[in-house]
Amino acid sequence: MFEKSKVIPRKMILRGLERAAMPCVTVGDPVKIISGELRGALGNIKSLSDREANVKIQDEDVTVSIPLEALRKDMRIGDEVLVTGGALIGLTGWVVSVDGEALQIYVRKLAKQFSVISHQVICYKGVIKSSTDSETVLVELQATMKQEAIPFKNLRFL
Repeated sequence: MFEKSKVIPRKMILRGLERAAMPCVTVGDPVKIISGELRGALGNIKSLSDREANVKIQDEDVTVSIPLEALRKDMRIGDEVLVTGGALIGLTGWVVSVDGEALQIYVRKLAKQFSVISHQVICYKGVIKSSTDSETVLVELQATMKQEAIPFKNLRFL
């Protein structure tokens, strides 16, 4: 969208595109290393910098610095995801089963379960925008900027 802008410096546009392509992970997330010497290893993010994450390797007493592009969130049952590739692009749902790289997600709006590959989804969290008088809150989904009314009983507060 901004690539052809003459107002925004080219270097800034390239940096923005680079950051947008990075995996969306936060401190504490379980991750899988997908390239490099430690490919296949699992761990948890301890800290983040611009282009790297310090990852504590699971079952080992070692923390290593890994480039963000070499990481992918290790999907878990209950994660809320947005499908970003394939025939189901744009659907949002909850992970209900994980078998290696294959995920089963439940899409509440369609009341159906679908199979997707883990690299075709991203995790996201919602931000409560307002409450309503019918025991629901409006939640803005960060990855899509859509709002959805969700019953209080279905929320988990951290």
